[in-house]
Amino acid sequence: MLFKDVVEVGKTWKVREWQPLPLHDMLFIEGTLAPDRTKGGLFIPDVAKAQSWEGRVLFAGKEAVAREPDIVGKLVVLHKHHGSVEVRGAKLYITARLEHVIHIIVERIRDETPGEKAERTGAREQLAQEQLNRARAAHAARSFDAANAAEE
Repeated sequence: MLFKDVVEVGKTWKVREWQPLPLHDMLFIEGTLAPDRTKGGLFIPDVAKAQSWEGRVLFAGKEAVAREPDIVGKLVVLHKHHGSVEVRGAKLYITARLEHVIHIIVERIRDETPGEKAERTGAREQLAQEQLNRARAAHAARSFDAANAAEE
């Protein structure tokens, strides 16, 4: 994987292609930035954000690969205060030691069983039915209140 930057060389702009090569037991991880605001527009202070980084390992040093051969491509979690962080656009790149990884997340994607599908869709249908019943009850209560107000 090559990364591209546009850099100024003298009076012209050039495209620089680069690839990180971590040394020893270092990992190069691509993470995601936590949002600074909620959907409603409220600011989220740093102390309220997650205290760990999560990302996918893009490159690993030779010692890291020797100790954990399948580490490249895995999803990992590491403590927020370990490693060096670089932000490029909306991407977060973390360089950290293998020993600072808290978890390696094992992903497994499989087809949904019929029972799981029925449970998921049944729960959704049940929620929709409950919302419809609440809306009907609220409408009936408003109609009853309006009828009583008209009689008085």
